Parts: sequence; structure tokens; C-alpha cells
Amino acid sequence: MNPVRKMIEDISCIDKNLDLRLALQTKRILTSLTDDEMHSIGNIINSAIIDPEVKGGLRWPYGKACSGDRFAVIKIWHTIAKKYKSPSLSLMARHVDRFDFKDTYGQDAIEVYLKLKSLVSDLQDEKVETDSIFELFKDNLKMIWDHFLCCEQFYP
Repeated sequence: MNPVRKMIEDISCIDKNLDLRLALQTKRILTSLTDDEMHSIGNIINSAIIDPEVKGGLRWPYGKACSGDRFAVIKIWHTIAKKYKSPSLSLMARHVDRFDFKDTYGQDAIEVYLKLKSLVSDLQDEKVETDSIFELFKDNLKMIWDHFLCCEQFYP
């Protein structure tokens, strides 16, 4: 059975300087959660311990990562992201620390997402010539190289 994504909730834990995204998946369609179910989910969240030494950045005391056979933590992600924007491009760099409890598999990754906004809009415009698109692409790559990839400034 494929899980049904029922609810995604973003929670700010101001006292812990942490943002949490809770994604509830079920094997059956729910009409609403009972007070006991909400209490069980709250207990799982409240028993989490911030620990930068473990994958995902969170751990639970033994037996507290689940609530009977009803709810269980199956994956955790810790993400730190920076986004840079200009009129012609948008670049987001993320450090992602993941852990999957089902497969007991952890992963650290650095991910980069690049959107060349002006290039995409020019590609959609049928009147623009290929040479001008190529020049725009070269300009964007030069800017990316100069500001994000070039390491010459670190080596004398």
C-alpha cells in the first residue's frame, strides 16, 4: 500500500532556534485526527532531542520515536539553505543532513539549484535569435564562475 500524504505542518521552535516540518503519512484516508492521535504525535515531537552528532540532527530516547503501532518517525532531514537572487538568475545552495529509520541510512549532501530566469524567458520567446541566447548563457556562466566557483582569490 502506498502511503497517503495527509498533512504537512511547519512548526517554529523559537526556544530551540529550529524550524520543524512535520509530514504525516497514513496507509488509509483519515477524515480527522482524534485528540488521542494529536496527543501521540505531540509526544513524539516533544521527546525529540537536538543532537548535531547524529544524522538528521535529532534523536529520540529509546521507544519514544513511535507511539505504539500507530505513529512512528521514519525520516528526518536537517537543511541549511542560502538563496542568492538577481534579475537574471536565482541560485540556492543547501546543506542537507538526512536519516532514514526504515533503511537505517544516513546521507550528507550539498545541493545547488540554479535557475537562469532571463535565459528561460528568452528561450520561450520565438523571436529571439540563437546567437543572443548563447551570449546570454555565456554571460550567466561567467557571472556564476566569478562569484561562486572561482577559487583564485584563496590561492596567492
